[in-house]
Amino acid sequence: MFENNENLFELEKQGIEYLFQIIKDPVGERSPLFFKNLEKNGLKKVPILNQILYLLNYINEAGEIPLTKTGNLKTDLVDELYNQGFLYDYEIEEGITKLYGQESSLTINLTKILLDISDLTKKRHNKYSLTKRGQELLDKPNQLLQYIFHLFGETFNMAYFDGYSDDGIGNVGYGFTLLLLNKFGNEYRKAFFYAEEYLNVVPQFLNKPFDSLLEDRNLSKRAYVLRTFHRFLNFFGIIEIENKEIIRPSESKIKTTPLFNKFIGFVVNHN
Repeated sequence: MFENNENLFELEKQGIEYLFQIIKDPVGERSPLFFKNLEKNGLKKVPILNQILYLLNYINEAGEIPLTKTGNLKTDLVDELYNQGFLYDYEIEEGITKLYGQESSLTINLTKILLDISDLTKKRHNKYSLTKRGQELLDKPNQLLQYIFHLFGETFNMAYFDGYSDDGIGNVGYGFTLLLLNKFGNEYRKAFFYAEEYLNVVPQFLNKPFDSLLEDRNLSKRAYVLRTFHRFLNFFGIIEIENKEIIRPSESKIKTTPLFNKFIGFVVNHN
């Protein structure tokens, strides 16, 4: 199943059922994967959580906010949100593009999309407000964090922001990526190391394996690295990326931050 590597063999010994649950149903009752509550200082280190909290609180204080004709956040709010410094866009910071409106910023556009597909907000007559659930989770940041993580992994289409084929790479089996990071993430490893193991293992557990991208192995790995590390786990503060240029994903190196083990856990398989 894995490459000829004695460290990877240790993962294989966990058992097929163990891996099956992590890959097919990572947040299910039988999954060995679980999420831990973070202390206040830990919560402050989760960029996407704090950006979403800021926006939710802004909407809550206003009661409701008007949207543009296309349903986006108004430009002045986009400026305010981006300038809080929770998340930055590589292209904007490097001067490749300029901040102007929601869709000019991947991170703010992502934040709005996550709220749109959640049950935290509602839109009526082109005005945005919080649902009862959204108001309740304002004071429950750990529940909100876990909800956002599930939403990102289970519902949001990670292919949305890239030009690669949409065949589930990144979303499907993201729990296996977390398992790999749990095992090997204590030091920098090439992102393609994780991509190779993901593509070696995850398709074997699918009724319909990945199609189009697997015709080009290198393209598949590039899509995986971009979606999984640069535009998912990095936003939660649980990994560090050495070489963040997304045009060269093969050169990226990944390691976990101390926050990873404070947030992500796995039940030990004693079989």
